[in-house]
Amino acid sequence: MSHYPSSGQFTCYCQKMQSYGISCGHQIIVLLSLNMDELTTSLLLYRWSTTTKDRYKGLNIATSKFWDLHFRELCNLGTQSAEDFNYVKEKVSEHVQYLKNKNLAMDTHIPK
Repeated sequence: MSHYPSSGQFTCYCQKMQSYGISCGHQIIVLLSLNMDELTTSLLLYRWSTTTKDRYKGLNIATSKFWDLHFRELCNLGTQSAEDFNYVKEKVSEHVQYLKNKNLAMDTHIPK
């Protein structure tokens, strides 16, 4: 467990924050030993902040139904042949990786 007071950064060998986006017990113990009563921004990902809901304004049941319908159709069509499966698998993997990278960049920059 490392704490860098000048930047307010905490890092831990267990990698719970990097893996799950949740502060680990090691970090909490250090916070308590430093008599800190609030989490620093380095221990709070954007997705857990109160401003996260602003990202999801406008989503509703119709949006949810749209994704459900198209996801089912993609699964059905993408399993018609090995060629179709490999094509869909490659494209979905590319898009998932793109969104992970985009969200990771947003999570590391919490707006104030």
